[in-house]
Amino acid sequence: MKILRILGVLFAFFMLMGVSVSTRSIAPPPRRIDTLEDELALTRDYLGDIADAVGSAFGLDEVPEWIRDEALRSVTNTSYSQSTKAVRAWRQRAEMIGSTDERVGRVAHRPDPRPPEEPGETMSANNWNIDRRVNTDASGQQFHPAVAMGSDGTIYVAWAHYMDASNSWIYFSKSSDDGVTWTSPRAVRTSGINNRPRIAAHGTGSTADVYITYTFWRNPSNYVYDIYCAVSNNGGTSFGTYAIRASGDYDDMSAVVTDDAGYVYIALVHGWVSGGGCDASTADTRILLYRSTNRGSSWTGAYSLADYGGQRDNILPSLAVHGGGTTATLHFAWTRDVTTTGGNYDVYYKKILNAGGTPVIPSGYITIANSSGQEYVIPGGIGVGPDGNPHIAYMYSTPSTGYGDIYYRRSIDGGNSFLAAVPISNRITEESDPVIAIDARNNPTIAWRDSRHGNYDIYMTYSNNKGVSWVEAFRVNQDVTTANQYWPGLAMWASGWQRKVAAVWWDERYDDGDIYYNGNHMVGVSLDVSYVPTPPLWPLPRFTYRAFDIPRDTMFTSAVVYDIWFDPEYSNDPRLDELWAGSSSSERWAVDNPGGWTWLAGNYWTPPSTGGAFDCPYYRQFRVLFKAIRGNPPACSHTVPNIHLDYESFGNNVHTTINDAIVCTAWVDAFTSYDMDGWFGLSPTQRWATVSPDTIGTISAPRTVQPHYF
Repeated sequence: MKILRILGVLFAFFMLMGVSVSTRSIAPPPRRIDTLEDELALTRDYLGDIADAVGSAFGLDEVPEWIRDEALRSVTNTSYSQSTKAVRAWRQRAEMIGSTDERVGRVAHRPDPRPPEEPGETMSANNWNIDRRVNTDASGQQFHPAVAMGSDGTIYVAWAHYMDASNSWIYFSKSSDDGVTWTSPRAVRTSGINNRPRIAAHGTGSTADVYITYTFWRNPSNYVYDIYCAVSNNGGTSFGTYAIRASGDYDDMSAVVTDDAGYVYIALVHGWVSGGGCDASTADTRILLYRSTNRGSSWTGAYSLADYGGQRDNILPSLAVHGGGTTATLHFAWTRDVTTTGGNYDVYYKKILNAGGTPVIPSGYITIANSSGQEYVIPGGIGVGPDGNPHIAYMYSTPSTGYGDIYYRRSIDGGNSFLAAVPISNRITEESDPVIAIDARNNPTIAWRDSRHGNYDIYMTYSNNKGVSWVEAFRVNQDVTTANQYWPGLAMWASGWQRKVAAVWWDERYDDGDIYYNGNHMVGVSLDVSYVPTPPLWPLPRFTYRAFDIPRDTMFTSAVVYDIWFDPEYSNDPRLDELWAGSSSSERWAVDNPGGWTWLAGNYWTPPSTGGAFDCPYYRQFRVLFKAIRGNPPACSHTVPNIHLDYESFGNNVHTTINDAIVCTAWVDAFTSYDMDGWFGLSPTQRWATVSPDTIGTISAPRTVQPHYF
C-alpha cells in the first residue's frame, strides 16, 4: 500500500508537471477586482503546487532560504538594475524544479547603506532650494515612487509602503499647487506584498484619469507575481482595481502611459517555464502589451512586444506614446540579456504603429547599446516630444570598473534611426536609473541616481536645444546630510513656452524611507541672435538668468537661435544685455526692444512672463550728429527751414527734420546710408541750398554731418 501511495504521488506530480510547465501559460483576460473573494479566486499557485509535489515525492526540503531572502530583499530593491536579481533567482528557481539533483549557489546582495539619524525635517513653500515630503507618515519605509502630471499641471505620485514582512501596500497622493501641499495619502492596495508602482494620468481636475500599475507578490517563495492596475476616473478620489495579468507565472516590471486620446498602454515582463517532467526545464521571459480604449473599463491583449526565446531575459520595459487613438505611435525600449546568464544586458528599441488600433509590431529592433559592458534602460527611460522623435536615457556599466554611467541617444526621424550616444554623466563613481521627460519644445530633461559625494543623491541635467548640448548636472535633493536617495521619478507638464518639472525619489534622510518631491516652473524664450553687419570683439552680449535657482548666463558666441528656460519668479531677472560690454560713447553694438520686453536700468531688457520667440539683432552703430549750418550769418538773418533727414537705426528707416536751431544726435547703423535735402524751395524765385557733398553718404565711423545752407 505504501508503494502504491508513492507511485500515486509520483504519477500526480508528473501529470501536474507536464500540464503546468510544458507550454506557456494562457492567462485569463484582465478583469476588475472588486472584492477580496475576487482576488482570492486568482491565487491558485501552479508553481507552488509543483514545488509541493517535488517535496512530497522526493523528500526535498522546502524552498531554499536564500531564494526567500532574495525575494524579500527585492521588494525594496534600491535600483531597477537590481531588479534583474529577481529575474535570475526566478529563473534558477524554475530550473531547479525540473532538475531536482542540482543546487543553485547563493545570489550576492549588497546591504542597503543606512544614513545617520536626523532630528526632523522642515516643510517650506514652493522653492527648488527646499525639498518637500509627499507622504505624511514619517515612520516605516516608503519606497519605489512614481510620478505623472496631468494636462492641467496636477502632480500625481504613487509609491509603496513597507508595512511588515507580509505587507507592502501601494499609496497615492496628488498636488494641485506645484507641490506646496499634498492630499492625504490614499491606499490603493491594502493587502499582501506589492512594489514597483508606475503611474500615468490624462485629463484635468475631478475628471482626470489616473492609472497605477504595480507588482503583486502572490507567492514570493515561488516567484509568482501578478500585475495589477488601479484605475481612477475622478482625479484620484477613488480607485477600482484590475488584474492585468495573473497567470500563475512570473509577471513583473510594468510600465504605463496614456496617449492624447486617453488610451492606456501597459507593458510588463512575463516569465514562464517550459519542459519539465523527464526533460530539463527552461525559463524564458518576454514583454507583453495590454491596452484600454475606454478609460480602463476593459483591457485587450496580450500583444507580444519582445519574445526572442533562448532563455534570454527581456525585462525593464519603457514606453512613450505620440499622438492618440487608433493611429497613436508607441515607442518601446527594453533591456535584454544576450548571454542567457545575466552576464551582458543590452538596450533595444521598437516603434509600434497604430498602437491604439491594430498594432503593427515589428519583429526586428534597433540596437541602442550593446557593448561588452552592462546596459540598462528602465521604465521611464524613454520619452517622445511633440515632433514625434524619441529620446532614450540608459545606464552603461563599464567592464573595467563596474561603475555605471549615464548615456543618451535621440532620433531625428521618428525612431527609424538614432544619432550617436552622448555621455550625460560618466564620472568614476556609480550612476544609475536614468529617467527622462520631454517638454513642448522637444527638449529633454534627465534625472538619475548619483554617488559622486560618496552617498547616493539624485542629479539632473537638461538640454535647451533638443539634446544637442546639456547644462552642467546639478543636485535635485537639497539636504546637506550623507543620507541616501534612490529611485528617481520624473514628469513634465508643458504648454507652449511654459513647463513644470516634477521629480520624486525615495529618501532616507529621516528614516529608512520617505517619498520626497522637488519641482520647478520655468518659462522659455527663443532668441534669434544676429550681428549686423559684424560681431563685436570679446566679450560678447549675453542673457543672464536663473534656472532651478542656479545663476546662469548664455553668451551669444554665434549668430544662431538660443532656446533658454529660466525661473520667472525673480524681479529684474532674467536680463538681456541691451549693449555690448565694450560699447563706447561713440560706437556700440545694441539690440532694440525685441517686442513686449521691459527696459531695466543699467541697459538691460527683461522678457514678458509668457515667454516666446523673439528676434534679437545686435546692430553695430556709430554716434552721428546731424546739423544744418546757416551759410552766411549774420548777413542772412533768416532761419534755415526744416531740412528732411533719413537714416537707419536698428534696421529701420528714421524720418526726421533739422534746421540751424534743431540738431539730431542719433545712433546710426554702421555702413548704412543717410540722405538730407540738398535744397529746399521757398518760391519760384527763392530757395535754400547747399553745395556740400555731405547731404548723402554712408556712415562708416562716428562723425558730424553739417552741410552749410545758403
